[in-house]
Amino acid sequence: MLLWLLGPGPKYLAGLDEDRRRARFDKYQEADPLKRFQKDYSNLLDPPEMLRKWEPPTAGASIVVRDR
Repeated sequence: MLLWLLGPGPKYLAGLDEDRRRARFDKYQEADPLKRFQKDYSNLLDPPEMLRKWEPPTAGASIVVRDR
């Protein structure tokens, strides 16, 4: 089952549980120990505010792709 993470904070599967959030935080700390790209990475430790079950699209549904 996939979940969407809504609200401020992580929007990735890496934010689903405390162990994954800690691993992601540690990875960023290792990659940017001098905080050159971001002053603080502690927001990566915040749990998501709300989870919503991901529902697969119905058969024949159109998919919209947006290029950033």
